[in-house]
Amino acid sequence: MFVGSVVNFLQHHHGVDSVQYKERGGCSIQALTRWEASHNQKLPDDAKSFFMTSDGFSLKWSIRLGTESVPLGHMNINPLVNVTRLEPDSESSEEEAKRCRNTYVLDASPSTAGKVVLHYKQPTTPEICFISLDNTWHFVSASFENFMRLLLMHLGLPAWLCIFTPSGLPPVTAQWFRFLIPERFAIENSAKKEVQTNKRGGYTAGTHKQQPSQAKKQPPGLDLQKLVQVEKSAKEKEKHSHHHGHGRSTQHQQNLSTTPKVSTYNMPTRASSSHSKR
Repeated sequence: MFVGSVVNFLQHHHGVDSVQYKERGGCSIQALTRWEASHNQKLPDDAKSFFMTSDGFSLKWSIRLGTESVPLGHMNINPLVNVTRLEPDSESSEEEAKRCRNTYVLDASPSTAGKVVLHYKQPTTPEICFISLDNTWHFVSASFENFMRLLLMHLGLPAWLCIFTPSGLPPVTAQWFRFLIPERFAIENSAKKEVQTNKRGGYTAGTHKQQPSQAKKQPPGLDLQKLVQVEKSAKEKEKHSHHHGHGRSTQHQQNLSTTPKVSTYNMPTRASSSHSKR
């Protein structure tokens, strides 16, 4: 699922200081069977394949700011034992409580700015949703495999899942997109112009009616070659503008090359292994 390519991309990016990733062993068939029996749910085949290969997933990386190494990106999927049923809050309606009984938490780490959940809207075809901090539900992906592609493509940037909300990315996250993955930033800007009604149905918590939400086009898989080419192109433009005066291109080049301010999201700071740039 491109994990090796993403690790390689981060390790060779001039703005990234260190990458912390440790491979995990897979779950046994018996563990998967126990999970399904205890929750009375059947895991989709792509999720089973993932957990049999790796019991969860965690990749953290830091950015270099002056002399400091600042934790920034975090990609995470809970180990199977921690993929637990979503707990309703004390003010939940019966309908909301029922929905929670059919929903399981895949990730609730601080950088997510909410929760990533596996929601069994249909018994045999669960989908991935994002529950934002205001307790609103947003559809993300129809399959676990597609969600993993999205997770890797967005590099685990803080609050990247807000891209699926009507309000979009926080300004700080948008700046990190422009600096680290400018191609994805361009896709997001283009998608804003083509927002369409989510035909899969809305997920507005706190109400008894499901309201239609706005969904953006699903982005393609991560193309690391294109990202590297974009970065090289930006450097060539910088040299070109140096010899041909300053104008609008200089303004654009400064936007790409200037490291944005650090977000104040509470990021984890340690991992069991790391690959640091010397």
